[in-house]
Amino acid sequence: MENMYLVAICHTQGIKSLRDLDSSHLPLLKNILLKGQEVIKEKYGVVSDQLRIYIHYQPSYYHFHVHFTHLKYDAPGCGIGKAHLLQDVIDNIENIDSHYYSKRTLSCLFKENDKLFKRFQSAEHA
Repeated sequence: MENMYLVAICHTQGIKSLRDLDSSHLPLLKNILLKGQEVIKEKYGVVSDQLRIYIHYQPSYYHFHVHFTHLKYDAPGCGIGKAHLLQDVIDNIENIDSHYYSKRTLSCLFKENDKLFKRFQSAEHA
């Protein structure tokens, strides 16, 4: 279980990334958080305080999804500059600004071989 890596893929259309989330998505986000924790505890015996639950920015594909990993698993993209904890996302939308992610400057890290990074480089030199 220490290498557990699960993904919840949202059936709702029109949410491509963190930037699209606002207060209208709070029921969806809370449901993913709570149901995901419940199913993982029931099926795998891993309790919520042993989980890292996050959203990538920039995502690897533009259909909204949430990552669930065991805290002991050093999953690719789970660190600062790539992952945003789902509970923090909910709190920011709920308590700071209902359109927090469409307004905020978000830093993100790229590897040198990342396609998006290469596009930024080529645009910079154009």
